[in-house]
Amino acid sequence: MTPDEFFGPFIRDLITIARSKGVELYNESIEQYKMRQDVVDDIVGQNDFEQQKSTKGQRKPKRYEQIEHDMVLWHCVQDKRHTPPESPLEAEHWIITVDYRFLAFDAYKRQQQGTEVPLCLHPSNFVSMLRFWVPRSPEFEEAILGTMRLPFLFQEFDSDAEKVTLQILRTIGRFEGVGDIPEEAVTRVVCNDAIRERMEEVTEGQEEVELIRDALIEELTEDIRERNAGIEELQQEATGKDQDLEELKKHKEKMEKTIAKLRSTVEAERGEVTAVQQEQQRQAEVISGLQASLEAKQAEAEKHKAISRFVIRWSIITIVALGLVAPILSYLTVKAFDWSTVWTATGVYLASALLLITAADMAGSKDCVVRDWHVFKWFRTFRGWLLGAIILGLALEMAGNYLWDRVTSPSSPASETDVRGGTSVDHEEPTVDEQKTK
Repeated sequence: MTPDEFFGPFIRDLITIARSKGVELYNESIEQYKMRQDVVDDIVGQNDFEQQKSTKGQRKPKRYEQIEHDMVLWHCVQDKRHTPPESPLEAEHWIITVDYRFLAFDAYKRQQQGTEVPLCLHPSNFVSMLRFWVPRSPEFEEAILGTMRLPFLFQEFDSDAEKVTLQILRTIGRFEGVGDIPEEAVTRVVCNDAIRERMEEVTEGQEEVELIRDALIEELTEDIRERNAGIEELQQEATGKDQDLEELKKHKEKMEKTIAKLRSTVEAERGEVTAVQQEQQRQAEVISGLQASLEAKQAEAEKHKAISRFVIRWSIITIVALGLVAPILSYLTVKAFDWSTVWTATGVYLASALLLITAADMAGSKDCVVRDWHVFKWFRTFRGWLLGAIILGLALEMAGNYLWDRVTSPSSPASETDVRGGTSVDHEEPTVDEQKTK
């Protein structure tokens, strides 16, 4: 294999290979860094430094493009960090390089800025730092060993080994259907130390072909055996999976039956719950009806109590007014005015009844319960007739008193006529007070 064949995939499709290893391309424009003054200053300074070293004959200077690339990369990663980290744990962006000149420039800039955490690391230093945080694995150990020999420990190149390898590959290329031979079988034949030793001993010709053919047949037989073993293993796994599938089907059927049973149970319980809810609703309606009835009865009881209080109160007032106040008032009136006892009592009772009716009507009209009482409504309907009858009675009582006074008063004495000189003089009978005075 030539270097072009080995490095060809990396040159033609480097991005795909890098992504398969977990490395992503930073595909952003960095042209603005080439115009920044601090970047230009570093490029000029590093270029002057390289020229000084070249003048002294110490080393070949870097080209301007290389220096520009390094300076732009250094400033781009520094800007990604934003603030100088205090420890490697805080640093998320690094430059991994085997360019010791670039590492020396980073140390120079770190000394100028007074920072301790470097920006550029050698791969061996980076892997050693990762050992503190990355779990150990065979791949990681291999990477550590690889960095130990990088860049000064290289594998020894053997031209004889290369010649034997090419001889084996040429011999394999003579067989028909070489494209169908598995790559793993060819690799094992090429890397087989016993075959390589025998290839060095035999001469070119039929012996080489037979040796390689026998080795390929053996490798292919072993490959077929491994494949058959793999097929048997797959068949066993398939059989086991079929059994697991049958068990899963049985379990599924069992679960479906259980689900159906639970579903029927849920439906039954749902029906019971519905019935209970309906019963609760019916009971709630009954309770609501009873509460309404109770409230109505309470309201009716309160109404009866209010009516009873009104009746009792005005019954007592009527009894006191007509049984006590009216007789006393009649007696005092008769004594004071010397009126007829019967007619005076009748007038007092009628006046008392008039006042009682008027006061009861006013009091009942103010009470909303009594106002709606059918008896009180009847009373108010015939109130005018009662008042008219009472007023008529009072008028008759007054007329009776007047007539009584006219009938029971003594007749007036006849006028005495004194004829004195032809003039008649009428003498009135002196009153009791005048007689006492005389």
